[in-house]
Amino acid sequence: MVPSDSDIPPPNSKDSTRARYHRGYFKQLGKAERRTHRRGEGRGIERQRGSRWQYDEDDDFTPTRSASRRAKPPAKPDRKGTVETRDVLVVGTSRQAMRVVELGLDDPAMTEPETLQLVPGAERPIVGDELEVCPRGRIVARAERRSRLARPDPQRPHRELVLAANVDLGVVVVAAANPAFKPGLVDRALVALERGGVQPMVCITKADLVGPIERAAIEEHLDLWRALEVPTAWTSATSGAGFGELQAALAGRTCVLVGHSGVGKTTLLNRLDPTRERATGEGRTHDGKGRHTTTAAELAFLPGGTRLIDTPGVRAFGLSQSGALIEAFPDLVAAASGCRFRDCAHAGEDGCALAGTDDPVVARRFAIFQRLRASE
Repeated sequence: MVPSDSDIPPPNSKDSTRARYHRGYFKQLGKAERRTHRRGEGRGIERQRGSRWQYDEDDDFTPTRSASRRAKPPAKPDRKGTVETRDVLVVGTSRQAMRVVELGLDDPAMTEPETLQLVPGAERPIVGDELEVCPRGRIVARAERRSRLARPDPQRPHRELVLAANVDLGVVVVAAANPAFKPGLVDRALVALERGGVQPMVCITKADLVGPIERAAIEEHLDLWRALEVPTAWTSATSGAGFGELQAALAGRTCVLVGHSGVGKTTLLNRLDPTRERATGEGRTHDGKGRHTTTAAELAFLPGGTRLIDTPGVRAFGLSQSGALIEAFPDLVAAASGCRFRDCAHAGEDGCALAGTDDPVVARRFAIFQRLRASE
């Protein structure tokens, strides 16, 4: 029985017991009226209390899970709008900044590089990277690297240190003398270039400092690399010999110079690009080794569309642990197809085609492979 209006005290009456009862009655009555009103207008599906399923009507059951009770927040409007970006090429980096030039310029050599600050903690770009940046210089995206030259980080050997990106030709620079000729550097650099997808080249500097006997000994190593279709060149910054051949090999390509300190990489760059003189240094007198004159990689634009990256000299060129070492020797992989066992480790097993080869080039390359594997 519903009490009449005369029997119901006002909602704010201090008659606590009956007032609380009738306030609850009016509250439930209001909920019922609102529910009936929504059903009459057809606004959505009513959900029964405590049920995990949905009911269209009292007698119609729909076997679908009901939506979450919590309503989703409304989507925030995009107030920033479309931000215009530009494509740039990294030509130099430092601890907190990078220097870039815009891609697509007719003569980038005549353009002064722009300095952009790096965000602390973000991934550091590498010389040769192609980036998409916003007007304030923040990096939006980095284009996928076509190739790279990398070696283990001396401070963190378990990580790689990328020296240059998007390189077409890697020029391994070794001196004929002062410092002494080191063929082991070339062997390690050829492995790193093969892993990074970079075509190699060997350049011998300071050709005027050796006689016929020393030159003949170096030519034996060059013959092995020439048999692998690796181009070579002899150069002398004093006489200028060999620079025409070197310029023809570099023309129109993105190249990187890599080698020990003091072998003359920066001197080569100064000779190829006389418009800008870069600092060079003499080797140490007590051991003949070079000094670290170049402290950071730098990309220079040369005549003819050539891009040349000069990298700091290395004391030792280690090899990263990425991938099997044998994969960096394509000639040995082809020769290993004659091994007796498919999973041959090439460590002196019976039936190893590399250990029993009669080809002198394969034998010498297999000796280099064993030496590098033992040093890993």
